[in-house]
Parts: sequence; structure tokens; C-alpha cells
Amino acid sequence: MKTLKNKLHKLNSMPQIMFVSALILLAFFSLLTQYGSINFTVKMANIILIPIFLLYSMIKGAKFSLLHKLIVLLFFLSSFFAAFNDGFMCNRLYAISLLLGMIGLVSIAIKNFKTFNYRSVMGFCLILVFLVNIGFVVVLFNALKGNMIDQFEIVFFVVKFCVLLILGFVSFATFIEEGKKESILFLFVAFSFMFSEVMYYINTYYLPEFSFNLMAKVLNGIGLYFMFQYIIEVKKDKKSSNKELVFVS
Repeated sequence: MKTLKNKLHKLNSMPQIMFVSALILLAFFSLLTQYGSINFTVKMANIILIPIFLLYSMIKGAKFSLLHKLIVLLFFLSSFFAAFNDGFMCNRLYAISLLLGMIGLVSIAIKNFKTFNYRSVMGFCLILVFLVNIGFVVVLFNALKGNMIDQFEIVFFVVKFCVLLILGFVSFATFIEEGKKESILFLFVAFSFMFSEVMYYINTYYLPEFSFNLMAKVLNGIGLYFMFQYIIEVKKDKKSSNKELVFVS
């Protein structure tokens, strides 16, 4: 009996070990980018994260809806095109797949959004935080737009951060109203992707530094991890709801 329990405990802790290992690998590959010359291998680092987290979710017994599958595919394609981002077409495909993946997350957030009491103290604080974030994005845009030669990049920046701001606002509002574990996981997804993009733009267009590049990749990896955790938690919540219904009936 003890042996069986130990085996189950090891199986349950495997995903966490895989997650930590993936982030360590990502940091190591980023270090190689800065000081090494194995560029192609390094570019492939981001691609391996999604298969690792997908395996993690399968071990945890996650069931993916059609929308979840589409979002995972889009994020995988964005990582894939980013790895081969040495031409006009790859750059456009990377941008489009990433944006569509984020729009998919917004659709999940809006679907979960029910009511929001904007007259409450928390509602007022949330609106204030949202306005501050808009101000921050405007300041960031003004600082970076002079270095954005391509008009597409300027439009993409504006559209992407509008999507991220909506994602952050709706996720935060849902968390305030519900306070469930899945809502805070989704909030972490929104914040991780938002700060990852901020680090990416600072590193790309303002101050190229290894630390910003590393932070962008690690935050992106954390965002992906919480996204898969959210999918797992949704399945758990549905299971518990079904059990409650059966018990009541």
C-alpha cells in the first residue's frame, strides 16, 4: 500500500518537476543566446515549452475544449515562427498567430465574466488600475515608436496591448467577483503575458539587455504554465459541480 502511495505521489509531483526543469532549460538557452553561438538550438528553446506543458496537462488528466486546443495551437505556431523569425513572412505569421492566441484568451475571459459592481471600492480600484495601465502603455508606446520603422509593428503594438488590457481588466474583474482558484490562475496568465510583452518591446526597441530578454522568455513560459493549469482546474471544477448535482438529485 505504501509503495502504491509513493508511486502516485511521484507521478503527481512529476509535472511540477517538469515545469521547473523547463524554466531552467529556458534560462540556460537564453544564456547561450547571449554568450554562445548555437543560435538555432537556442531559438528552439521556446518551442519545447508547449509540448512539455501539454504532456504535463495530460498527466493531470486535462480535457481540452475546441477553443483550448485552438489557443494552444496558435501559441505553439507563434513560438515556431518566432524561432525562424529571419524573414518578412515569418515575422508576420508570428505576429498574427500570437495575436489570435491572445484574442482566444480574451474570449475565454469574457465567457467567464458575469457581473461587475463598478460602484464598489474594489470596482473603483480596478478601474483606477486599468486607467494607470493605459497610461503606462501610452508612455511605453511614445518611448518606442521612434524606433519602430515598420508601420505593421506600430499597428501590431497598439492592437496587441489593447487586447492585453482588455484581458487583464476582465480577468481581474472576474477574480474580484468570484475569487475561485481558476479565476486567479487566469489572472496570472493575463499578467504574465502582459509583462512578457513589455519586456520584449523594451529589449527589442529601447534597451537591448540580456536581463530583459531573459525576463520576457521566462514570463512567457510562466504564462503558458498557468494557462495549462487553468485548463486543468476548469476540468476539476466541472467534476466537482457534476458530483454536487448528482448528490442533490
